[in-house]
Amino acid sequence: MKIQKMFTLLSAIIISGAASQNIFAKEVVQTPEIISNSYDVTALEDRIAKLEYNDQHPDFEFHGYARTGLLLNAERGLKKASTFPGPFDKKYVGRLGNEDNTYAELEFVKSFYMENGAWAKFHAMLVSDSGSYSDNSGSGNDGWGDSSIQARQVYVEMGNLPTFTGAFKDSTVWAGKRYYNRRDIHITDYYYTDLSGTGLGVDNIALGEGKLGFATVARNSSVGDDQDIVGLVTKYSIGNFEFDLVGAKSQDNEDENSNLAKTGFQGFAQYNLNSYYGLNGFSKFYGQIGSGIGATWGLGSLGNATGNYKKATSYRLGTWGLTNLNEKWDLFTTLYGQYDNKPEDRDLDLYKKNGFETAFVVRPVYKINNNFELQFEGGVGYTESNFSDDTDSNGTFYKLTFAPTLKMDSNQFWARPEIRAFVTYVGGETEDRSKTKEKYNDDNIRVGVQAEVWF
Repeated sequence: MKIQKMFTLLSAIIISGAASQNIFAKEVVQTPEIISNSYDVTALEDRIAKLEYNDQHPDFEFHGYARTGLLLNAERGLKKASTFPGPFDKKYVGRLGNEDNTYAELEFVKSFYMENGAWAKFHAMLVSDSGSYSDNSGSGNDGWGDSSIQARQVYVEMGNLPTFTGAFKDSTVWAGKRYYNRRDIHITDYYYTDLSGTGLGVDNIALGEGKLGFATVARNSSVGDDQDIVGLVTKYSIGNFEFDLVGAKSQDNEDENSNLAKTGFQGFAQYNLNSYYGLNGFSKFYGQIGSGIGATWGLGSLGNATGNYKKATSYRLGTWGLTNLNEKWDLFTTLYGQYDNKPEDRDLDLYKKNGFETAFVVRPVYKINNNFELQFEGGVGYTESNFSDDTDSNGTFYKLTFAPTLKMDSNQFWARPEIRAFVTYVGGETEDRSKTKEKYNDDNIRVGVQAEVWF
């Protein structure tokens, strides 16, 4: 009996020790952290608020745009086709079925946030453009014939600075190389304003019921890298209206020819209608005027018209919009006209005569189901491309494109990615100074595929 009691006591001691050491447990569960002796509602709400803030204000962002595909000449044995030259440019007849390159923009954004509410963002964008269909983007033995990568944007912006009060309370300050004041029409890939370059600016300054912005932007002329242009930009938006005033200077222009403009001016106004000319959707009406280096190709931009004469003037009117007609049909349209007054000067071959151009492009989209739609695009443009005595001519050109399209949600016009196949037909007629007419009847049919994405 004594032996049995001793054995029982010994067993109890062993089991108790093992339990205290957890040798029979499969997992050790940590004691949860206790915020306080009582349920601290304030601390929990602070943690939730921080999580929500971090979710809405990520410290790193990645954005991009890309298009890539084939454009083949159906009348030349499916040889690689180039984008249509001159009047067949997508600005005049539309971009659908009219692009042959691989183009990509990759933007990286690093954000900084302070406890006092101030924030800053560093933007860097790399852009690549290639017209080659090879996987190495080349056209030669070295494999890198036309490949290019450029830093299109490298800039810093700051906002919500505590020392900014009054009208500057919600303003942002930026400096560096960037896209600036760009307004584009998607179906023609046409930027009717684009004041991009390198400089310094302040945006979102409160003035009355609207917002004011100032910037100075410099860039090199597309005519020559030795011709620098500096622009002063003032912009103001209020309600449905947007206004721009731009002054520009290019001292180098006068060194080339005493009759060339070394300064320029531009004015811009736009009204944003909250309907598609009375229907569901949206539409915009814009007007522009420019003089000197702000005229002709320089209207709406900096650096594209340093060959302009001192008295050159240009005027542009346009409108565009998008509507959802019903559950099956979307419709995007754009129309513009531009008149250029280019004083004659026999010392220079360019810009001798007045010019005029106009274009109308329409893209209807029919949604078959949630993932498949049929896109159509028609465009017609008229130009008076009076560059010299030998090439003075008027031309009317048109394009028709049919593109079956696969996408993730066809109920959204702007949803991407898209994968399209297409067939395109182009035609037109020119008339020179002697009234001789010539029809465009070569390489009328193009076929191809394209993918497009942005995020």
